[in-house]
Amino acid sequence: MKRVLSFVILMLLALFTLSSCVGQTTGPHGGNGNGGTTVDPNPDVDDSDLITYTVSLYRNNQIWIPNIEIKAIFVNDYSVSEVVIDDFYGVATFKGDGDYNVHLSTVPAGYTYDPNIYTVDPQHTDLIIDLYPISSFDSGTGAGPYNPEAYDISKTGYYSVQLSSINDRKYFHFLPTQSGEYAIESLCDIYADEVDPIGIKYTGNEHFISEEYGSEVYQDGGVSLESGFTTNFKFSITFDVTELNVARVFAIEAESKIEEYPVTVYFKVEYVDSYSKGPAFNPKVIEPEEASIDVTPKESGSLHWLTDLNGGVLDVRDYAYNEADGFWHVYDEEKYASTNGYGPTLVCRVNINMTIPAIGDSIATALSYGPTFLCLLGDDGERLCYDYFLYGRVESGGVLQGPVFNEDGSKLDYQGDCYMNYMNSEGMVYVTNELMEFWQLLANNKEYFKDGMGWVETQTNSYGQYISAGQEDQWLFACGYYA
Repeated sequence: MKRVLSFVILMLLALFTLSSCVGQTTGPHGGNGNGGTTVDPNPDVDDSDLITYTVSLYRNNQIWIPNIEIKAIFVNDYSVSEVVIDDFYGVATFKGDGDYNVHLSTVPAGYTYDPNIYTVDPQHTDLIIDLYPISSFDSGTGAGPYNPEAYDISKTGYYSVQLSSINDRKYFHFLPTQSGEYAIESLCDIYADEVDPIGIKYTGNEHFISEEYGSEVYQDGGVSLESGFTTNFKFSITFDVTELNVARVFAIEAESKIEEYPVTVYFKVEYVDSYSKGPAFNPKVIEPEEASIDVTPKESGSLHWLTDLNGGVLDVRDYAYNEADGFWHVYDEEKYASTNGYGPTLVCRVNINMTIPAIGDSIATALSYGPTFLCLLGDDGERLCYDYFLYGRVESGGVLQGPVFNEDGSKLDYQGDCYMNYMNSEGMVYVTNELMEFWQLLANNKEYFKDGMGWVETQTNSYGQYISAGQEDQWLFACGYYA
């Protein structure tokens, strides 16, 4: 939506110092104009012929009485008028004779609003402007596109980001808990016309992006004035349920009209509609066929992670599956000749709260469990959700229960089996073919290895060596053995 105002109003606005998306102010939108000045092209109009307009503020779903000076600014093609919102009744009253766009001189610290959507006219004279709390990022500093630098966002809401120069760029990982289409939209004040925000959406994901080939730049799409300096961006990001374990990356830059920095850009993340790439979601509980007491490790000794061996190079040729016991082993025909070449049994963690060294994250974080799924489409088009290998059940008061969830986050009634029930005190189980496939799927889906630029490939092991793996070897990142 665009609101078109004439060149006259743009000239008038130059008389005012109204800040929007500008940092280091008393509120999210800074300056407070020229102290209540009213520009009236018809000074001889009888007030009795004018219409009374009122503006009040709502915060937390109730009227809010300002404890700072806030002015409601009425703008049309002929005038710009400022009226202080009363600090007793919480209302600004203005007399006019037409249609007006309304925005604010400032808002309370920690809150923002959408400055570009409010209007009054002779048929709609009473206006409520909603103030929204600025949401905190889950983690990160925004300094780079990869963890832990990028800001993490998992919830819809209103956010702010400060930019120190025209070349400053802040990065975001967006990973909601529900599939669907989401809109990212900047909220710079088009009437103040001081800041031009830019949005960049990456076609890669949180583990591999390309500044040169994998980005889309959005300079408009949001609410803007024709020929105005401020052009708000708006773009959409979609998540199928099979994609809810890999964050999307986007970034924000901004240019200051008067070249003063820092500036603060306010933006909102909003759920738009449902989205699906394939057939309707049908939760498929996969009960691991190979999970039993037999998978509980019985060896003693120290735990050795494969990522700390062989110079950090993972090579599946050093390991083999033993059909006799149903597990993967270290394999060396000469060294372990007495056991047909099969050495120590490979183990992997299945406790959701325990960290896998190669990725520096817990299993829950790696799966982005919120809840969400590591899903693939089977040959028959049915979605298979592999995280149930780990999350099948918990035991509470002797009762078997979830946590297993639908796509919308609601719980399913499920009493099944999982590898977690058989882990040892360190959270380890022996590696079956099922678990090998699970970790391979996770590594591929999260792109832990991608031509030297994947997340694991950019990490070093405890000896300072970079970890590498070919396509067939990736699952070994989660494995180790006792010796």
